[in-house]
Amino acid sequence: MMNSRLYQNKVMLIIPAREIDFLLDNTIRKVQSLYSSLKIILVLDVIPKQVNYKNVEIIKSYSKNISSKRNKGVKIASTPYVAFLDSDAYPRSGWLENSIEFLEQNKNYTAVTGNQYNAPDDDFEQKCLRLVRFSPLFTQNQWLKIIDSNAKEQDCTEFMSSNVIIRREDYLNIGGMNEKIYLAEDNEFSSRLILKGYKIRFIPDASVYHRECKTYAFFRKIFCMGYYYSEMLWSYDIDWFKKSILMYIMPLLFSLFYIFLIFMSVINYISWYIVVYILAVVLLLLFILAVYMSLKLDKNNIIGIFCIFFYYI
Repeated sequence: MMNSRLYQNKVMLIIPAREIDFLLDNTIRKVQSLYSSLKIILVLDVIPKQVNYKNVEIIKSYSKNISSKRNKGVKIASTPYVAFLDSDAYPRSGWLENSIEFLEQNKNYTAVTGNQYNAPDDDFEQKCLRLVRFSPLFTQNQWLKIIDSNAKEQDCTEFMSSNVIIRREDYLNIGGMNEKIYLAEDNEFSSRLILKGYKIRFIPDASVYHRECKTYAFFRKIFCMGYYYSEMLWSYDIDWFKKSILMYIMPLLFSLFYIFLIFMSVINYISWYIVVYILAVVLLLLFILAVYMSLKLDKNNIIGIFCIFFYYI
């Protein structure tokens, strides 16, 4: 393991946010408790009148686009590597060491990502919602390992920008993140990395705590994502989105299909038994998935089953 101060001098941490609130303040303090020499760049919409942080540079953002904020932070950085965290995420012990050491020893890799865990003070509701968000119904298969504490180190094709350390030169060489995109910008960026021949490594111990939102905010996020993805489908020519569009619209397609079945039963074209049977099968499959996901909870698995099942339906 390389000298602590040496690896902290090799990377700058970029955190985009609207303003310094409780969550961002907590992230900064958690980071600095582990890495006191690490330079942090905050790219904010609202600049505070006074701050009391050391090794923190605050940059004014004139765009609310998170891709634009990250690009601005990378251009200002002067280190071989840049790291990204969200304002509600902070590193676990070994996060920076494991990432930089791997990239130093493996020059053919561009980026490192790792596990993301519930924040220690997340409540039971937030833990259940995290399992819902990282279940086959809501995310891509390769992201299921993000919350799997038993996941193995492996190559991957995408990272979440809430936890990644990347070579700054490579980031700039492919033009940074797409500033036309307001959500899933990390998916699109990762896809361009892979298409250009760059490699991403998933290292479980390069991990962070990432706070999960509450029920209202969770479903608002899901709604906003669905609305935005539908706009993207018609507005942008994005290859990675076309390849994964089926996953995003499957719930809508099934809902329309089921409405169609109900209509057909109303006009007596098909039997009501078929409609009820299909609904029963779907609910059973969702319940089985809820049981499987609830096994990842530390306790209250029975309650967790019904909570997760409720969120699914």
